[in-house]
Amino acid sequence: MILDIWNEKALEIEIVLADSIPKQLKSESRRVVAVDRVNLADAIEYHNECKNESVKRVLCSEAQISYDLIETLSKYCLPVFDLDEKRLDLVVDKSSRYKKLFYIINWYIKTNNDSILALGARRALGCDKLDINQYFDLVRKYTTQSMAELQRRYSDYVCAYVKNTVIDSVELTESESERHNHFTCSSLDMGYSSISCFSSGTMSSKIIKVLKSPAGSGKTIKAIEFAKQLNSSDKKVVFFTNLRAVVKNNQQVMGNLPSSQLENQTNEKVKYCTYQSELHEIENAQTLFATINSIEKLRIREFVRKADFIVIDEIESLLKNIFAFKQNHLSSELRQVVQNFVRELIEGETPILFMDADVSNFSRDFILSCLPPSKKLETIEVFPSIFCPRSTKNISASIHGSFDMHSYLTKQKLIGKENFFIASDSVTRINNMLIDSGYSDPKGSVADYGAALDNGILVIVADERLRNVKYSSTYKKSREDFLASPNTSIKEYRTVIVSPILQEGFSITAEFSQDVFILSSNVLEPESLIQLARRLRSAKHLNFGVSENFNQNIQKTPKRYIQSFEDTMFVQRARQSDILLKYLPVTLKVMLEMKNYSFVDQGSRIGINDYDSSKMVKINNADNIFELEVKKALLNGKTESISSHLNHRLKGDAVRILRDILKLNTGAMIKIAKKQQYFNGCVALVDSVVDQLIEHLDVLSSILPGQIIKKLQRKEPFTSTAKTQLLNSLYFGLGYNKPSENKNASRVLKFEKMTA
Repeated sequence: MILDIWNEKALEIEIVLADSIPKQLKSESRRVVAVDRVNLADAIEYHNECKNESVKRVLCSEAQISYDLIETLSKYCLPVFDLDEKRLDLVVDKSSRYKKLFYIINWYIKTNNDSILALGARRALGCDKLDINQYFDLVRKYTTQSMAELQRRYSDYVCAYVKNTVIDSVELTESESERHNHFTCSSLDMGYSSISCFSSGTMSSKIIKVLKSPAGSGKTIKAIEFAKQLNSSDKKVVFFTNLRAVVKNNQQVMGNLPSSQLENQTNEKVKYCTYQSELHEIENAQTLFATINSIEKLRIREFVRKADFIVIDEIESLLKNIFAFKQNHLSSELRQVVQNFVRELIEGETPILFMDADVSNFSRDFILSCLPPSKKLETIEVFPSIFCPRSTKNISASIHGSFDMHSYLTKQKLIGKENFFIASDSVTRINNMLIDSGYSDPKGSVADYGAALDNGILVIVADERLRNVKYSSTYKKSREDFLASPNTSIKEYRTVIVSPILQEGFSITAEFSQDVFILSSNVLEPESLIQLARRLRSAKHLNFGVSENFNQNIQKTPKRYIQSFEDTMFVQRARQSDILLKYLPVTLKVMLEMKNYSFVDQGSRIGINDYDSSKMVKINNADNIFELEVKKALLNGKTESISSHLNHRLKGDAVRILRDILKLNTGAMIKIAKKQQYFNGCVALVDSVVDQLIEHLDVLSSILPGQIIKKLQRKEPFTSTAKTQLLNSLYFGLGYNKPSENKNASRVLKFEKMTA
């Protein structure tokens, strides 16, 4: 029996957040595990695999208690002790419905820390299906703080946190490292004079140079000029960028540069290479312009290793793509190849220049982590002169609702007789605008780029995106001409619509339009949206259309072992991206103000009010991803609560239609049958509900969350599982939940209205 007790105790585990086990715990009959750089949640899961709930308590110092730690501890409701084994009161009855939420509230009471208050709000809104006021009411019962004070503290914290995240995403400062020097100047020429290796040809391999200069300042053209000079002196130069279209554009820029100082055969030594290029093309090259993903090919890497000088343009975009949590144009294997090769180049003997309009401390820290002891880093930041005609002070910016901007552009058949420039971070959005404007196949389901071109509208998307649309040979040629020579070709059209294929590297200086319309589908972050908008340098008004909902379902921060600097950057990048996209109307406004654009408080050009950070808490009242006023109107049937600055009549109609489809007026319990034979006692059929949602999507899109709209727009037939998931999302977003017991779950969907 004693052996059985000992064995039982031996299966119980205590986790200590330290690099070693304290002396007083070494005599414990339980196993004691010291956790230092390993993710706590992963450690708990690992040990619980042996025996469920084998981890009995966590020991740490109060100084180690953080937002992330409380988030993990609340998930498992583990008792917490300090290293002297004094218990910290953080746990309530495990049978409580809100046990994990109370865990967080208890720690807020103990610390009075606003970040813990915000953590509890996220838990309440996301998992416990409470709205923000119900959460504050719970907190108020256990503190002396009033509802108004809690709302103020939460609002101030979230606003400050979001603003600081925006600042961190673009700020470039001097680090504490002795091997880093940071310089600032007010003109691009001064910035390039500090990179003396270019003009003199004496390029030191002991100093890594990073140039940050605003969009439109001409840094790419100047770098190409220097590359051409080096080419003439038999120096082997490699110029990397992110996109194929930019390589093609660089080819045009290179050809247009003055060549009086060069021999005719010099241009024959300049090669342009993308991932799709034939490798024999670079054999005799002296200067190579290439996409970064071409590094995957061994011959490209061998060429780069022999280069005398390397330029990597758009370094910030490159590193953020490498460390992105979401999938992008770089596969996971290619990301690792590119990361390792960039690290090899930094450690090597070839001089390197990194450039980007938005270089931040994120890039700085990565480069510093790769620097060998013998090298130094120099960052040069160019601030635009207020006297420059293209200074951001001379450009106005406003923020509108994306649905309203979409409607405005399509009703005008994508703008009238004047020239206009439209950009979007989503090709699906572009195709939908064309279809809504009548440029589609006879069925109205596939966008027709050829028909748009016949009406003076040129659409520019990546090659692989052309597979899902109709286009003519004339369109194909017009597209190629534009990518090769945008400043000349753009004048042939009344409207040009572009996707992120022109996000970086392109500089269209032709006088074409005073206005740029940018529609966001929460794909690009604020700085990338602004970069996309600034491709047309002559524009004086930037009109951004963003989602009116603060999306609570953006991908959460990934959990992974923090064992290296790369792991830290991965998690840092995921958190930053999550905040920048989740609060896009606010983060975009903060970003525009930081970059000194003349922000227009009211979008009078379309009549849509702008957003400010004080609206975050109000909109965050939505349990899932519905706007608060819309949710209230759906639940009580009163459309008067919908904000007057939105399209009231259209939204009012949409509310009435959706209430009828979802049978929201039938009581606290809604039953929907999966098949006709199970209809007894139900109010609707799953197939009928989904069919009606699709039928009325044109109207319902004014109130439905973007994720729901995307699901309803799918071209593939709905499976039974997909239909169930769709209805679950809708009802959960409105505050309904599945009852704890549903014996007929395979036949009937049941949704029960939640109560506080």
